[in-house]
Amino acid sequence: MPGQSVAEAIAPTDGQNLQISQDGRTVPETNLAEVMTAMDSTPIDPTIQAHLDSLSAGDLDLLADTYHPEAILILNKPLARISQATGSATGRADIKSLLQRQIDAGTKFLELRDYVQGKDLAIVRSTLMIGGLPRDFFAYYLLRDGKIWRHIAGIYESGEPGESAMPAAFHPVFMEQMGLLAGGDIDGLARTYDPDAIWVWAATNSPIARVRGASQGYQPIRHYLGKYVKLNMQMVGLKEYTQIGDTLFVQAIMTARGMSEHASGAYVFAGNKIWRQASSCGPRAA
Repeated sequence: MPGQSVAEAIAPTDGQNLQISQDGRTVPETNLAEVMTAMDSTPIDPTIQAHLDSLSAGDLDLLADTYHPEAILILNKPLARISQATGSATGRADIKSLLQRQIDAGTKFLELRDYVQGKDLAIVRSTLMIGGLPRDFFAYYLLRDGKIWRHIAGIYESGEPGESAMPAAFHPVFMEQMGLLAGGDIDGLARTYDPDAIWVWAATNSPIARVRGASQGYQPIRHYLGKYVKLNMQMVGLKEYTQIGDTLFVQAIMTARGMSEHASGAYVFAGNKIWRQASSCGPRAA
């Protein structure tokens, strides 16, 4: 929107644009406006736009310059495999080497499918050309000082192989959440979040529950958790679990009401609390 700042145009942070269909299925197209705002009402943050543009242009120097000196970058396994890159990098120098691999794989931006931002945290869902084929792409961006400070990116593939090897240890807050979810303890779940936490989600293509928006603070996050717990969502396959410092990436097969989907999430912890969280879903799982 002309003359409107990014801060004024970002998705609401009160959880009010959340909708879960009554039968757990995709909300009909006639209700699309209830679950997602018009694409042009949420302009892409200039740093993220510069990142996407320089990646498509193959400009390594400009691409690397979009990252914070203390950045962390994590790629999911399918994206790392296709790019012939390592799965993670820390610091601008190591990240630059990983980015070169992505450029060499012929990565090009094709189509923006969704963009949701809550203050410094954003989700991009798009189609990228990688290795000569269009890919179902997701990316989580956490910004600091006008640069990308935490970045998790990947592609969803419906034909991905089964479960990943279990990690030697899980983050204690992640494990605490799993137990609280199993018990349906909404108040306990809400207490795992920092008072200034932000949770952004982009799952408008979910076969189970279409949801899009952002929540900040205890009460809005608790409100969303109350709806989420009612779905009785179960993790039936852990596909990836990668923790680098304060940042965790998880990808899994989730199921509810007889349907399954590929889903992923990123967490940034502050001490023993979740400070930032982003979630999205991919194609329906067999």
